Amino acid sequence: MLPSPGDFFSVMYHYVRPKELSKLRYLEIRDFQKQIDFFEEKFGLVTKVDWEKFRETGQKPKGALLTFDDGLKDHYKFVQPILLERNLFAIFYTCTNPLQNLALPVHLTHYLLAKNDAQIIWNWLIDRGIPKQYNKIFDHKSRLAYLNQDHSYLEKELKKLINWATVDIGQKDLLLEIFAEFTNLTQNQFINLWYLNDLEILEMNNNGFEIGSHTCSHKLMSNLTTFEIDSELYFSKNILSDICKTSIKSFCFPFGGSSSYNSNVLDKLNHHGYSESFSVNPKPIKDKFLKPIHRFELPRYDCNLF
Repeated sequence: MLPSPGDFFSVMYHYVRPKELSKLRYLEIRDFQKQIDFFEEKFGLVTKVDWEKFRETGQKPKGALLTFDDGLKDHYKFVQPILLERNLFAIFYTCTNPLQNLALPVHLTHYLLAKNDAQIIWNWLIDRGIPKQYNKIFDHKSRLAYLNQDHSYLEKELKKLINWATVDIGQKDLLLEIFAEFTNLTQNQFINLWYLNDLEILEMNNNGFEIGSHTCSHKLMSNLTTFEIDSELYFSKNILSDICKTSIKSFCFPFGGSSSYNSNVLDKLNHHGYSESFSVNPKPIKDKFLKPIHRFELPRYDCNLF
C-alpha cells in the first residue's frame, strides 16, 4: 500500500553511497537524490518542527519522514551534506556496540558477501564445524526471514544463521574468524571504515538531526530474554544521550518486521522512556497510531519500494 498525497509516512534507508564495484546492496547517491526530489514534489517532506509537534500533540504532518538505520559512516559522509544543503530533517537510528569497539555481525556479513561468493563462505563454515543440519536452530519466524528478498538461497541462509537463529552454535565466533581470514581488515579498522564515531554523531545532532536508538547489538529482540531487552534499551539510550548531551526519545527495531519484537519489548520501550518506535511495515501513519498503544509500532516503508 503506497502512500497518497496528503499522507504522513516514514521511509527507511541504510547504505547510501557513490557507485562502487561490489555486490553490496546500496542506494546510489544520485538515486537517493532523485527519491528526495520525488518525495518533495509529490508529498512534501516532514520538518523537525512537524515531527516534534506530532510527538508532543499528536498533530499529524503531511509528507515523508526520512529515517536512516544502523549508524553507518555513509550517513555522515554522503547523506548529511545533501540534507544540509537542502535544509532537510531526518532521524538517524544508531547502534552503540561499534562505539564500544564491537562490530555488528549483520554488517560483517554484508561486507563478506559483498566481496566473496556465498558458496565459499558456506564451505568454510561447514569445514569448521557448522553442522549440515544447522536449520534445526531456525524457528518459524526465522524460516520466513528474507523470503521476499532477491538474494541467492545461500545468502539468505547465511544471513538467517547469523541474524535469526534461536541458538548460538558458534556461528558468531566463526564469523569473526572468517572475516579476519577473508579481508585485510582488523575489527577496529572495519569499525572506523563502516560506522559513525562519537564526534560525528554529536555533529549530526548539533546540525539539527535527531539521533535515535537502534539497540546496542542489532540483535533480534524477539529472541532476547527480559534482562537482555532491558540492557539493549537502557545502555543504547544512555550511551547516545551522553554523546549528544540530550535525551534520546526515538527507537526503531533491528530487522523491523512484526516478528522482530513482541509485547514484552513494547512494554519495555515505554518503561525506559522512549516516546515512539518504528517497525518496517509499508503503510502510511494513520490516525490509529495517535493512540499510545500503537505509538511503538509506527510503520515505515523501505526505500527500495520507491
